[in-house]
Amino acid sequence: MQDSSLVQEKESRERDPSPASREQMVQISRRIDWRFLLPDGFLGRVGCLAPANKDLLTALQYFSDSLTILSSHEPGDAGMGNAEVFDLAVIPATAVTALEVITTMLKPGGYLYWEVRRSNRRKGGAKGAGKSFSRLAHVRRYAEYLRGLGFEDIAIHWHRPGFANCKEFIPLPALRSEEKAALRYAFSRGQSGLAGRLKLLAGRAALISGLLPRLVPCFSVVARKL
Repeated sequence: MQDSSLVQEKESRERDPSPASREQMVQISRRIDWRFLLPDGFLGRVGCLAPANKDLLTALQYFSDSLTILSSHEPGDAGMGNAEVFDLAVIPATAVTALEVITTMLKPGGYLYWEVRRSNRRKGGAKGAGKSFSRLAHVRRYAEYLRGLGFEDIAIHWHRPGFANCKEFIPLPALRSEEKAALRYAFSRGQSGLAGRLKLLAGRAALISGLLPRLVPCFSVVARKL
């Protein structure tokens, strides 16, 4: 019996050899369009915390050198012997996050991709090992938490309308200095039709008021390990 807080379940073959048409590959790749938020779209060796949706795992399996699926358990001794082996750690919105542990498995200079879906409960919008965030926490709280774990180059994006069917990535301010850039993005977008213009105006108002970084239902955090 293994008493670690993260237990390795399976390491995939280097590539899933099953054939896929070009159209299928495009559909598979859409689930990880967020890879273009990284400096390099090359994923390398990936560790993904379970549970994760099948579409995410399929895409990671196709587009990474190797995929290791990790499951979260009650805290214990993190004796996996996997320290600093991954180029990228992926934490899906469905997973119980154990950030302090999984980040020890990242190589220096490796990247974390963390999906956050806000909960309907007052507490538990996101949870790291020993750290909880309220449902209306500003996205800067997540950035501050990761900086405390030794990360930098932190970028936060709203996935609209959701992770699985994302149509656009909207930058959210991880630092106060980034607020103007987020505002410029909001005001540069055009919308056709009355409904589209009303939605855009509402989004701009929420961003200007400072409410948007507290209200977006799902967003990702990308960060580089020092």
